[in-house]
Amino acid sequence: MSLPLSAMNLEKHNQRMQLLADVTYKIRQSLDLHEILQTTVTEVRQLLDADRVVMFQIHPDGAGTVVQEAVLPGWSKSINQNIVDTCFGTSFIDSYRQGRVSAISDIETAPITPCHADLLRQFEVKANLVIPIISQGQLWGLLIAHQCSAPREWQAFEVDLLKQLADQAGIALAQAKLLADLNQAHQQLRFHVENSPLAVIEWDHACRIQRWSAQAERIFGWSGEEVIGRGPDHWFIHTDDLHLFREHVLNLTGHPFPNYANPDMERLTRNYTKAGDLIDCEWYSSALFDAEGNLVSILSMAQDVSARQQAEAALQQLNRELEMRVEQRTAALQESEQRFRSLFEAAPDFIYVLDTKGVIQHVNPVVIERSGYRKSELEGHPFINLFAPKSQVLCQQQFGDLLAQGSHRQELEFMGKNGKILTVDCSFKVVKDPLGKTSILVVQRDISDRKALERIKDEFISVVSHELRTPLTSIHGSIKLLATGQLGDLSDDGQQMLDIADQNTDRLVRLVSDVLDLQRIESGQAKISKHLCDAADLMTHATDAMRSMAYHHQVTLKSTPLLTMVWANPDYMVQTLTNLISNAIKFSQPGGTVELAAELRIEERRAKDSSSPPESHDTPFPITIKHTELWFQVIDQGQGIPADKLESVFERFQQVDASDAREKGGTGLGLAICRKIVEQHGGKIWAESVLGQGSCFFVALPMSCWLVEKAEVS
Repeated sequence: MSLPLSAMNLEKHNQRMQLLADVTYKIRQSLDLHEILQTTVTEVRQLLDADRVVMFQIHPDGAGTVVQEAVLPGWSKSINQNIVDTCFGTSFIDSYRQGRVSAISDIETAPITPCHADLLRQFEVKANLVIPIISQGQLWGLLIAHQCSAPREWQAFEVDLLKQLADQAGIALAQAKLLADLNQAHQQLRFHVENSPLAVIEWDHACRIQRWSAQAERIFGWSGEEVIGRGPDHWFIHTDDLHLFREHVLNLTGHPFPNYANPDMERLTRNYTKAGDLIDCEWYSSALFDAEGNLVSILSMAQDVSARQQAEAALQQLNRELEMRVEQRTAALQESEQRFRSLFEAAPDFIYVLDTKGVIQHVNPVVIERSGYRKSELEGHPFINLFAPKSQVLCQQQFGDLLAQGSHRQELEFMGKNGKILTVDCSFKVVKDPLGKTSILVVQRDISDRKALERIKDEFISVVSHELRTPLTSIHGSIKLLATGQLGDLSDDGQQMLDIADQNTDRLVRLVSDVLDLQRIESGQAKISKHLCDAADLMTHATDAMRSMAYHHQVTLKSTPLLTMVWANPDYMVQTLTNLISNAIKFSQPGGTVELAAELRIEERRAKDSSSPPESHDTPFPITIKHTELWFQVIDQGQGIPADKLESVFERFQQVDASDAREKGGTGLGLAICRKIVEQHGGKIWAESVLGQGSCFFVALPMSCWLVEKAEVS
């Protein structure tokens, strides 16, 4: 009986192998993932005669989804359900990765956790068989058979058969995934080819066009149907470039492919478009060979670089022109530098180059020859150390505004190394070199002789004025007496001549008085003592003094007093304001308005700490502080002042029009006296004007008595 039994077992084994082969064939027949899964669960359910078979795909977090199912009617479905079995830890997942097989014949008696049994009862499971599916070395999921009608003892051959089917399913899944990846890569490649900014052209082994991308059609104009099967010839490539295209682009000379080892190799050709235009194209190619090394196809990519070639040609031309201009500019700069150096070294005036902190960087030879200082005692030292203390204060005040204004001119007292004091005229100019570095150029001219002559002239004028005052006063009094008629009546002509004499003697008296006042202020004989006074009182006294004159000229005089204290001499400031108001009234038309206003201005200035010695190298020029000034403004609606006269009107005997002195009765010294008074207060005076609309004269006084006292210079 053993022989028939063995024959029966062999027959059963053969039947099982044939069954396995049939099922495997069905599973492996398709490369579609959905069909593979559906075939697997269907065939396994029929093979085992189970109530339900599912494909359970495991996610990285340990949970899973029923992705395919075959179930007999009458039992619940679990397809597409996400299942999280909290009873399974990472150890269960790891055991399945190692190939663990779970065969439970009866869940009620099996050694499983209660929560696991509850999960199985939800799906009406009485017995189940679980086989892991390994694909490409990774746990893909589980192949699970459920018996729902009754417990079931799973046979060893069933377990073995299911394991082999799970292995075949894993192989099929790997192949399906590989195919899906290939399809995706193919679609991506196709997408990139069709949407590439480059024309993509594929040639077969005989150099006939096999593929013609959409961009190739856009660049060259031909459709794919018009060029497929055609080779590279005169219809497509310029005759002179045909050899270059075949040798370097398609690489048809027999050397290894691709041949781009030489970066300088020419890959530019002239190609024709369908419209007959000639364009410049840059080519890149690669070849595909079979296992025997035979050429299968060539893939070429082309880019229209006509615009780039034109731009490069234009750029090269611009570079040549730029190089030429640079050479010319360099030569001009060298010539200019040489000329400046010659002027710098040969100039008779002192010339300094300072940095923005006021430190001397360079001096011309005249400074060293005439000042007595060595070069090392000048360069690298503060510029203000070369001046007398009073001039140092003035220089500090003005240097703070120099960088913003760009230029400045000032008279200072220069002190040579031997202690000799020279009066010098310094012109400051902010300059920038070609690299953008800011420096300050100072030209210093000795005006001591001119000042000496001016003092002699002033003394002469003073003596003459004193000598003229007494006879003028007598003449003026006599004319006034004659004008009263007490010495007898005059004819009309005589009276007219007397009036003319009276007016001119009156003008001469004012002129002599103004000359004497100016001379006294400049010589220091007029001591301007200052104290705190109310700006509103100064404005009120000035306008009250001029109301009669405004009424006589039919001009409206307005004033807006400002209640603030200022450090000043009230008499001299009232004289300044009345002079400005008098000028504004004289040059206003009847019906016009003259206004006196005031305001406080706060700005940042550079001021040096008074405790710092002049020799200090750390802070040679002022640091930034808040600076407050009181601004008086006299505004008129007169004829205005030309821009080139705005500065000269403050000089002696200067007026906008020579006829003004005769018509308006001015002496030409009023504004010069105003400037001297304001400068004695440490302030500034200037004018702004628009022709035909009027003028505005400004007087700016510092609110700090310390700055005023430091600014007192003859």
